Amino acid sequence: MSVKSYIIVVPASPIFNREIVPVFENLSQADSSLLYSAMYRNHMDMLSKLKDYSIVYCFDERDRDFLPEEFSDESLDKHFVKSNEVWKGMRKIIADKVHQESPNILLLFSNSIAITPSAISRYFNILSHDDYNLLVGRSSSGKIGLLGLNYYEDRLMEDFSSCDINYDNFLRHAGKLNSCLFTVDSFLTVENFEHFRTLYKILSKKESIEFCSHEIHELFTHLFIEYKEQL
Repeated sequence: MSVKSYIIVVPASPIFNREIVPVFENLSQADSSLLYSAMYRNHMDMLSKLKDYSIVYCFDERDRDFLPEEFSDESLDKHFVKSNEVWKGMRKIIADKVHQESPNILLLFSNSIAITPSAISRYFNILSHDDYNLLVGRSSSGKIGLLGLNYYEDRLMEDFSSCDINYDNFLRHAGKLNSCLFTVDSFLTVENFEHFRTLYKILSKKESIEFCSHEIHELFTHLFIEYKEQL
């Protein structure tokens, strides 16, 4: 029997509740929410094209009453957690699925982008080996943007609370674990305005259609026009 594969989108912050979203550098609070939501919607749009994986969408619990229509479908697997201590919620979700099904699991942080469907297939190929495998995605800024695993132990995320995880710090933590560690890169986490500039350059290239459709690109275009003088 084939191993089940899950992709879980992990919220880096509140996204849709405009009154409490963290203000992104140089952006208004409303535009900060637009940026975060465009990145989350990009994950949903990209993942909707994949047929071999079960998708789990996680949101900050303060977004519960503010989800847009596309996330209101009752058939979606949705969970609400506290993003400032997100790994408490993730541990329960992951542990429940691992104990029931022993699946391969890929965690995509909501502030990551430029992860293609073909890359996701490669990640799951790595996780499909019999060893205890831990896949770590290092962004261009040295932060963690994704994690993959084919086993679970409680120590996995005990040193962390939010999605703001430095790669080098994670490596020191991973040394305590009984796992084979694999590192992948070639994607972006968007954490400050310099990263926003990088995002603009990336989405200006035709190759970006692999991970960002024209429809989603339009969501970013409003922001690029609004802040073009700073780009």
